[in-house]
Amino acid sequence: MPHRGRPHKIAPEEQVRRAMRLFWRKGYYDTSVDDLVSDTGINRYTVCTAHGGKKSLFEKALALYEAEVTSSFLAVLETDGAGLFAIRDFFCQFLAFLEQPIGAYGCLLCNTSSEVAPDDPAIANRIERYIARLTGALRRAAQSAKARGELREGVDLDQFADYCAGSVLGIMSFARSPAPRRAVRNYVQGILHAIDAVSATAKPSPPNDRKGKRT
Repeated sequence: MPHRGRPHKIAPEEQVRRAMRLFWRKGYYDTSVDDLVSDTGINRYTVCTAHGGKKSLFEKALALYEAEVTSSFLAVLETDGAGLFAIRDFFCQFLAFLEQPIGAYGCLLCNTSSEVAPDDPAIANRIERYIARLTGALRRAAQSAKARGELREGVDLDQFADYCAGSVLGIMSFARSPAPRRAVRNYVQGILHAIDAVSATAKPSPPNDRKGKRT
């Protein structure tokens, strides 16, 4: 009789990562415990005992998403000295993101903001912190741009940062919709044109000349 080895043990962080991808693709409410079992390779007992159930596993997935995906996107803005070109480069990343299969998933945090946050204060608080982090990074970059003379006179920094932050949620919602990829890319291009419009310096190079970040 052939010897059967022990079942492959999946590390806890990898369990959360697999769950994160599933929640990202399907959403919280459309993901069942059975889905988690079949897609992640962990059993129902582990979901309930090691991770505290579906809700607790979802919260872990959100934290991992922010640490890995969100932080990767925000890195260009959260670098010391980031200015207007960093804001533009930040949005150029979405053009590359949209070309990947996961581009159709949108953003897990943005999706959660409309799906779960309205009914769950703890999740709403996490989304508020994410939006504050995003808006704060954009405003600091705009402040640096103003100090270096990169912004034209009269630009309201708070309004500009809020517009850019709202644009991120808009891109990700549009990306998750059935809209053609071309339409979503055009939307991103429109945001890039709006950023160019507040520049006091020479117009930045077109996004096609810049290499977007892949996540």
